[in-house]
Parts: sequence; structure tokens; C-alpha cells
Amino acid sequence: MKLIQITAFVAGVLCLGLSMPSCPGQQAMQQQIDNLQTKSADNAKRIQNLEAIIKGTTNEISQIKTLLGQVSNTVLAQKQTIEQIETQLKAKAAPAKASSRPRKKGR
Repeated sequence: MKLIQITAFVAGVLCLGLSMPSCPGQQAMQQQIDNLQTKSADNAKRIQNLEAIIKGTTNEISQIKTLLGQVSNTVLAQKQTIEQIETQLKAKAAPAKASSRPRKKGR
């Protein structure tokens, strides 16, 4: 948006400069126009660089989301396996405790 405004401003100044060739300070005005054109070109390059960086970052975030989903599924599967093992160990430990209780004398 600012790039369009700057370009419109530069075009307006150029039209003024061409319509008044004998205007005092025309050389200073031309210098300002040249400076604005240079800044506009620099800004366009910066915008392109930033867009490239944003595109790369967006791709990386997409990959991270995919990997995070895979890791979450793996952790969930491991959690379920651990819970099954714990249940099996508790089931095996319960009969062992019951059989290891001392019996009362006289029975």
C-alpha cells in the first residue's frame, strides 16, 4: 500500500517537474525524485526478501505441525501400552499377595 502511495507521489512530482522546466530549484526537486525512486526500489527489494522469509517460515511451521501430530500419536500409543503393562503386572501381583498371606494356626 505504501509502495503505491510512494509511486503515485513520485509520478506526481515528475509531472510537476516536467510541466515547469524553468522553475527555480528544479535540480533540487529532481534530486529528491531520484532519492525517492531509489528508496522505493530498496523498499521493493526488502518486501520481496521479507515475503521469501515469511514463505519459508510458513513451510517450516507446516512441517512442525505434521511432525507434532506424529509425535503425539506415538506418545499416545506408548501411553496405552504402558497402561496395559501396568494392568497386567497388577493382575499378576494380586494373586501372589493373596497366596503369600500367612494362614491362621489351627486351620
